[in-house]
Amino acid sequence: MDPLDTSTGSGGGRFDLRALQPWNDPERVTENERLLGGLCYVSQILIPLLFPAIMLLTQEGKRSLFLRYHAVHSLALLAVTIVYDLIALFAFLLVTLVMGCLLCIAWIVFLPPVVVLAYYGWQAFTGRAPVIPWVSETLQKYNLL
Repeated sequence: MDPLDTSTGSGGGRFDLRALQPWNDPERVTENERLLGGLCYVSQILIPLLFPAIMLLTQEGKRSLFLRYHAVHSLALLAVTIVYDLIALFAFLLVTLVMGCLLCIAWIVFLPPVVVLAYYGWQAFTGRAPVIPWVSETLQKYNLL
């Protein structure tokens, strides 16, 4: 079964997460889809929510399962990032109040979401549709993909 197949066969236009692995064939994806899929993630760093929402509303996003996959995943990662950043902010304030000398290095706690978004953006730029641990399964469970 082709996970990027848009026909309404047995899969009904939905993704098979078991078939979507980082080593799947990136040759089936156009350069335009790769660029737009990668920008869904990378744009979350500077202007959250806007680009993936546009991709979901445009004809290109409705036609391409690859773009829809990455737009939905980038929005889910944004939600996870917001929760992480709130927890990190609390930890940052607690650490800097207790030990003010750690202020100069405590900001590093805010970098992991940026690294994760950049990594999955690169995966989309290279034409891959990786399964994101916990996020992909949750999206599939609630029929958001």
